[in-house]
Amino acid sequence: DMVVTGGQDGAIKMWDPSGRLVRSLEKHQGAVLALCVAGGNLFSSSSDSEVLRWSLSTFQVTGVFAGHTETVGVLEEAVRGTIASGSADDTVLVWNCEAIGAPPRDRSGPPVCSAVHRLTGHSDSVLCLAWSTSRRLLMSGSNDQTVRVWAADSAWDCVRVLGGHLGPVLAIGVVEGVGRLVSCSDDRQLRVWTLGAWELVREAGDGHGSAVNNMLVTADNQVITFDDATAVVWQTDPWGLLRSVRLQGEVCAARMLGGMVMTGNFDGTVCVWR
Repeated sequence: DMVVTGGQDGAIKMWDPSGRLVRSLEKHQGAVLALCVAGGNLFSSSSDSEVLRWSLSTFQVTGVFAGHTETVGVLEEAVRGTIASGSADDTVLVWNCEAIGAPPRDRSGPPVCSAVHRLTGHSDSVLCLAWSTSRRLLMSGSNDQTVRVWAADSAWDCVRVLGGHLGPVLAIGVVEGVGRLVSCSDDRQLRVWTLGAWELVREAGDGHGSAVNNMLVTADNQVITFDDATAVVWQTDPWGLLRSVRLQGEVCAARMLGGMVMTGNFDGTVCVWR
């Protein structure tokens, strides 16, 4: 098992469980902003507007996923065999993980792959994505203060637009066990929606003193939300605040690692919380 991180220096670094640097992958021409493992490959996105596919056996780039025109800040594994990317160009692109692609114009380098679907409708940057396996729905949150819900069928139509936030939607997550979607915003609010019916069942403004910029869903259906200085743990059925934890540094990314929480901080450090 390895931990994979991306940084402002454009490098992807791979670490063993003891914290020892094992490998550094360098190909992007800008900051690495998102990472995703899908279909046996590692995908990375960057401020250089590209998504790269890396082989986890050779650690070489096997595909350049080109189609966005601005920073690609978020990646999410979607329906089997696909990933989705969200960009500052206001779009979500859906890609085939195993796309063969075409040779680049200069005939050198990895093949260039095209998106299979382009999802439009947001009027500003797409900042976050979430996938519901049970409903086969992709959710996207945007700087336009809305969440859009896309059906993973042949057309990938937008089936719902969820509003109400007074600031950019910075993080979203699906709690499959209780059938809820949680959206987090720069307005310091969490909005909790029923999956499918899309009824607003809770608006939580307590617990955070600044923008709620990251969230996690645990295996036991708890939600952990983050602002610049605090992590807040919520129970979801019924909804309620369980505890708050003071953070060591400002969090820019958060992931579950087994039963532990891992945070990447703007100071360049990675913290593991039990």
